[in-house]
Amino acid sequence: MNAKNLQLTPAATLTDAMTAITREHSGIVVVCDGDGRLLGTVTDGDIRRAIIGGAGLDAAIGKIANASPVVVPQGTTKEDMLDLMRARRKQALPVVDAAGCVLDIALLSDLMASPVLSNHAVVMAGGFGRRMRPYTETIPKPMLKVGGRPMLELLLEGLVSQGVRKIILLLHYKPEMIIAQIQAHGFDGADIEFLVEDKPLGTAGGLALARDRLTEPFLVLNSDCLTRPNWAAMLETHRQKEHQITVGCSEYSVQVPYGVLQVDEDLVGEIREKPVQTWLTVCGAYCLSPAALDLLPDAEPFDMPDMVSSALDRKARVGYFRMDGVTRIEDLASSHGEVWRNGD
Repeated sequence: MNAKNLQLTPAATLTDAMTAITREHSGIVVVCDGDGRLLGTVTDGDIRRAIIGGAGLDAAIGKIANASPVVVPQGTTKEDMLDLMRARRKQALPVVDAAGCVLDIALLSDLMASPVLSNHAVVMAGGFGRRMRPYTETIPKPMLKVGGRPMLELLLEGLVSQGVRKIILLLHYKPEMIIAQIQAHGFDGADIEFLVEDKPLGTAGGLALARDRLTEPFLVLNSDCLTRPNWAAMLETHRQKEHQITVGCSEYSVQVPYGVLQVDEDLVGEIREKPVQTWLTVCGAYCLSPAALDLLPDAEPFDMPDMVSSALDRKARVGYFRMDGVTRIEDLASSHGEVWRNGD
């Protein structure tokens, strides 16, 4: 945050303060003397209370400023600032030097934001969605709505919020609808690239179109799997374990509704009443090293299970990363219906 853009004199008006707060998305301005020494702070809440109390928009902010704000000295760590903000319920803290001059304004939203990652995420969004017909006859599967929002938007928001800003969408079926929707939504700070497959290339084959961009470990995600794991943790696990492919997985359990016999030839050894069987299942999220791209055929259909099998055949390291709370769009089929079309 550029503190200079939020420094105002005591004579500045409420309108001046509101303009600065809106422009910088800060929630606060600092009131300083001519030498930049802090005299007080004015928050958007202070402004609202002043207006409710009868102050005009041309009123001087020096009259409503908090003259004893919570501040932190230069050199305070991010962790200490976060602890202080949480304890004092502050959204912003002025950072001052030994003379009391404002050097910076630390915002809670900035301190809590995930660092921007240099890794790409490739989202497979080109399928026909045949299993979801008739819903996908007019709407591409990634645009089906859950809770009134297209699935693809929810996935992209989760990536961007965690610092994954380089995103490639691989498209084929009704690409113009997806491109228009994503461009209309807008994702601040994200670099979203659209690559359209001339023919269906499966759940992995399209990666060949992006080969020159993928120079470090990257995520590959199906657009129809609703999950928001810690993507940075998945990438870091992949790096530390030196995997060529890391498969995202979740537990899937089925309870047998009957007693199950354990038998040995013609004798019963045990009866297990309604046992639960649990498996680790693939959930449509992978992390790949650039070397894995050598497994791809050129511009030919290829699926991720084929890619994993090829890596295993070559004795490459293939690991897994557990994810919780995974929902597949087909799992919602019995309860949604026209909600997917209308978003009601």
